[in-house]
Amino acid sequence: MKIISSIFILLILISSCKTAKENSSEKKISEVFKGSYNISMLNGENILSKELTFSVDFSSNKISGSSGCNTYFADFELSENNHIYFNNIATTKLYCASKDKNEIERKFISVLANTFDIVLKENEIELKGVKDNSQKIILVKS
Repeated sequence: MKIISSIFILLILISSCKTAKENSSEKKISEVFKGSYNISMLNGENILSKELTFSVDFSSNKISGSSGCNTYFADFELSENNHIYFNNIATTKLYCASKDKNEIERKFISVLANTFDIVLKENEIELKGVKDNSQKIILVKS
């Protein structure tokens, strides 16, 4: 009976350690990946000069920012394995005379509809497509 009790206690301890580790990982993402960013790269193209922005609010699970001519906003879900998924993506519908800004905005909103791995780097955060690694958004703190 002592052996069964010991095994049971050991399993509980192992399980609680795993849960604590997962919670600390999620906590770290929400501590590091918050606030306002400039979007520097979209699918390998340098778009820093296009002045697209990205703000994250973990208290409401919402993002927002400038997509060139318009403002965008969306809800997000963060999974245990650091995947982030944006839903209910919407934008304002302002007229934009710049064909270049319209094209970047269209690409960005389209890419945003993917599920991403969050890769924390020293000076940037990379959102890398889970199903298609070519779908990337690189953010730098503003």
